[in-house]
Amino acid sequence: MVHTLQLTAQHSVATPVDWKQGDDVIIVPSVSDAAAREKFPEGWKTVKPYLRVVRQPGACACAPTGFAECARRSCVARINSLKTRIGLWASPR
Repeated sequence: MVHTLQLTAQHSVATPVDWKQGDDVIIVPSVSDAAAREKFPEGWKTVKPYLRVVRQPGACACAPTGFAECARRSCVARINSLKTRIGLWASPR
């Protein structure tokens, strides 16, 4: 829940009710197409004029469900860093 709020605040996107980390998100209607082109230069899919779907900002492009399932070296380093910061790994003694 907190992650969806952070995405909305930082990137002007909304998440569907069944959204999971790495899934596509929706560009909020208050963002114009011109502003969306600047924020999302890779483009988006227009479902309806008011419904524009884009890949989650920060998600890895090489894994359909986001960087959490990616095996690329840069993504693995990011995952390890996140796990360490949130305490999923015990510190070495």
